[in-house]
Amino acid sequence: MDSVSSTKKSSMFKKLMDKVPHTYVLIFMIILIASLMTYVVPAGEFDRVELNGRMAIVPDSYHTVEQNPVDLMTVLMSFQLGMINASDIVFFVFIIGGSVGILRSTKAVDALLVKVIYGAQGSGSGKKDNSCYNIIFWIPRRLCWPV
Repeated sequence: MDSVSSTKKSSMFKKLMDKVPHTYVLIFMIILIASLMTYVVPAGEFDRVELNGRMAIVPDSYHTVEQNPVDLMTVLMSFQLGMINASDIVFFVFIIGGSVGILRSTKAVDALLVKVIYGAQGSGSGKKDNSCYNIIFWIPRRLCWPV
């Protein structure tokens, strides 16, 4: 009975995932809705004062300001300007991702972990069943102080 219900659940999940749009489509829809809301939601702001070196708002000082809706060209340019403004972070993530990809494709990390795991056997690590917690405890020791 359990296998039948789990099969039904997995097929229902697959059908649901077929109907869900792609992540980029969802992000673009959110940006489009937010830009359309600049035409609907009234613009306003609070007055601000500096207290102890920090900016704070003045309670009950909300007032409306001139509406400044976002046009289509600004929405489309925001993607490019966002990438330019965050370029240092974007390229850092690309470089780290590429480095991890190289390490995974060459199996260097796998080889290191196998060496550490087999090196930890018989080093007073308690149980000899290679449980995950037992091994993880000894990885820093074996890397810093090889025996």
